[in-house]
Amino acid sequence: PNLVDRSTADLASHPNFGPLFPDPAAEGLRYYRKTNIYPINHAMVIKRSVAEEHPWAVLNLLKAFNQANEMANQQRLEHVDYYHKSGLISQDAYDALCEPLVRHGIAANRETLEAATQFSFEQGLTPRRVPLEEVFATSTLDQ
Repeated sequence: PNLVDRSTADLASHPNFGPLFPDPAAEGLRYYRKTNIYPINHAMVIKRSVAEEHPWAVLNLLKAFNQANEMANQQRLEHVDYYHKSGLISQDAYDALCEPLVRHGIAANRETLEAATQFSFEQGLTPRRVPLEEVFATSTLDQ
């Protein structure tokens, strides 16, 4: 457990604690439409020595994630179609939900990843803007 888990403070009812934006969902959509950046909150890390000794492992892991993602997309599309035909969701919601929700790989996320390296530099988390070629396995850069 971390400090938040162990804390006894009731932040939900604290008068100085609350959402940064009145409507976080609307703000997230506005930001995405403006920047085409979708915040990434998970990453898979493979130890450099393992990636160098077994270069196939990196691409196989990416392939497995893409296959799992395709299965999840197919299930989502079936549900979205049912809800749309039943009249339970609007055409706008249907159109939005028919788009892939998650895309794996460098090519699909290049803009977001480059923004992350820029923000990391600007915020002092890295001493320089680190090129993606230094962060990710060469075999994945065009995936």
